[in-house]
Amino acid sequence: MFSLLFKIISHYPLLCLREVLIMANLVTGLKAGIVAGLFDVPVAVILTIITESVLYSAHTQPQFLYFVVFVTIFYGVPFIISGVFIGFVFGYFYTYIPGKTAIIKAIILNAGIWILRNIYNIGALLQAQEINIEFCVLLSRSLVVTLALGYLLGYFWIRFKQKTSEIYSAEEKDIEPENIYQRG
Repeated sequence: MFSLLFKIISHYPLLCLREVLIMANLVTGLKAGIVAGLFDVPVAVILTIITESVLYSAHTQPQFLYFVVFVTIFYGVPFIISGVFIGFVFGYFYTYIPGKTAIIKAIILNAGIWILRNIYNIGALLQAQEINIEFCVLLSRSLVVTLALGYLLGYFWIRFKQKTSEIYSAEEKDIEPENIYQRG
């Protein structure tokens, strides 16, 4: 990996170190987002089954097994796609998101995305004269699933982080890209 980056940097002097770091972060973010989306599907399915069975007593229906299979398929593809999107955004804006660890940064990003996605629902909840318990349960379920996706994204970000510690330390010390791999 480092030899490839060194070749790119040495052959293209206009390509700055920041762009190389962003590309490495994007790749790590995409990997982490895909895996986090896959691992978030069971969380969403379990919470959906619990809330549907409590709210609508779905577990008493004979088609409950079909419901479980449908929910798993229904959540599978969109969660992977949203994992790719959120992983891409997380990788690009990683240095700008507040927080000390990747998990905190990912949870902050996902909480912000949840607020943007549900701004209409939150406004409707605040303006409602009567509080609908079903609406609150479904809204809180989406918040829990989104925060779980944030935690998983941060966890897998750390796991898939490429070995770019030398490049990161070079960026912090303002070392020229050509001098990163020269050993003293």
